[in-house]
Amino acid sequence: MLGMHRSGTSCLTAMMEHAGIHLGTVSRHNKFNLRGNHENPLILKLSDNLLVECGGDWRLPPSVVTWTTKHKRVRDQIITSYAHVDCWGFKDPRTLFTLDGWLEALPNLNLIGIFRHPHSVALSLHRRNSDLSIEEGYKIWFAYNKKLYYYLDKYKFPILKFEAQGFLDDFERIRKKFKLPAQHQAEREDIYDPSLHSKTSQNIQLPDEVEILFNKLNERVIQN
Repeated sequence: MLGMHRSGTSCLTAMMEHAGIHLGTVSRHNKFNLRGNHENPLILKLSDNLLVECGGDWRLPPSVVTWTTKHKRVRDQIITSYAHVDCWGFKDPRTLFTLDGWLEALPNLNLIGIFRHPHSVALSLHRRNSDLSIEEGYKIWFAYNKKLYYYLDKYKFPILKFEAQGFLDDFERIRKKFKLPAQHQAEREDIYDPSLHSKTSQNIQLPDEVEILFNKLNERVIQN
């Protein structure tokens, strides 16, 4: 699952798990996500190390991420830990900057993307990290979603909009595409909480480059 922080990635990952995707040992609860972010801590640690060793971090991702032999060894150990299951997956927003290393080992990896309105993301980031301004939130949104759009163009995978009116219907289309087991409507609705949508994002004046990219992503929702 590909998408930036505070963009519905946890919700999407939980719904994929309910549809049969094995996640392994993941976070099930934290202060800013009561249902957990569904991230494998080993993958998160690997991602953080990659970004830091390449001169950045999650707030200021490096322009180039280089996988060393050390990082690849950890990656391969993680992949081996899932060898006992037929269908597994993971999500970590930082994967938008580390994806090439995963595709090197898993060239047939299926990708699913998700994005959210830039102002909703900036507000959510500010609530979680009070020192992070709305303006910086826009810059981070742009950096992550620029990578998302790049990979979307390159690999043609389905992408969801978290705040779309028909989010559950769009997810159902993806579930069928990947031939995952059907879910009860109540199960999906229990995971997906429309009240998380920010109503203040409408009519917000966004920075030009952010608005242009947001509109491009909107045009690509569930095309593949």
